[in-house]
Amino acid sequence: AQSRVLSTQIMEISRKFDAKGVEPVSNLKMPVLAEYVAYMKELPSQAMFVDFHLDNQFNISNTACKFTRSIIPFGGPLKGYADTKTNSTQQASKLKEYVLNNLEASFAKASKGGYSEYLNVYYFMTALIFDIFIQILLMDASLAIVSVALVFIYIWITTGSVFL
Repeated sequence: AQSRVLSTQIMEISRKFDAKGVEPVSNLKMPVLAEYVAYMKELPSQAMFVDFHLDNQFNISNTACKFTRSIIPFGGPLKGYADTKTNSTQQASKLKEYVLNNLEASFAKASKGGYSEYLNVYYFMTALIFDIFIQILLMDASLAIVSVALVFIYIWITTGSVFL
């Protein structure tokens, strides 16, 4: 009976870790909450709820995290669709296009550092990997072409010959 009460109390606090704006405890009690989460991490039945969000250095003796991780789901169902399963490929394509055209520049700016003195942002979206990789390749290729062209022009001007 006592274990059931304890489990209920743990779940009651853990339910507030859902990013819906309800603070699990007041700011004054955050160190106590950090210790509580460290103990949760030690319990095999509870570790799965907190382990993903914390770095590997977080434990009972070190309740300060260098990194924390969150997942912020957004984008579905899109307007005009009943749910996320209806035409899921088309919805994913529209969401990817929206993120690339409207959000990716802000994400990149935030992840470069200096965005906040308290927070470093790292973002990852599986759907964007190929497009961002292509952007990087195009930028690198254009820089290489410009470099080769400048060297060619320099040689041409200094030797006076196109064919060396």
